[in-house]
Amino acid sequence: MLTGALAASDDGPVRAEEAGKAWGRYLLARDSLARQRDDDAAIEEVVDLLDQQGFEPSAQECEIHMARCPFHALAESQPEVVCAVHKGLITGALSALGSDLEVEGLDVFVRPDLCVARLARR
Repeated sequence: MLTGALAASDDGPVRAEEAGKAWGRYLLARDSLARQRDDDAAIEEVVDLLDQQGFEPSAQECEIHMARCPFHALAESQPEVVCAVHKGLITGALSALGSDLEVEGLDVFVRPDLCVARLARR
């Protein structure tokens, strides 16, 4: 219902990405060990966070490969909203770790079991 409402709104994907950023920052703020990291360490910490959320991720240089989407059915029907949340989640988590990296692009369903977040400096 919520993804449908956001998808119907002109600014729905932007709002979804902002919500994802806030959630990524929140998840790492809860961790008392969260502190500034270099980019490689930040990527690994985000991969760990995504693993806890069920994405089955791996780091591949400046990319994060996600082999499972916990919201696969919703992502298939409302990718502009669901994938924007995931893009924001990664960028928000990187920001919380003091990294200058963000998701430059999110390649959705490169294969049925793979999405790729491409990272670049802000």
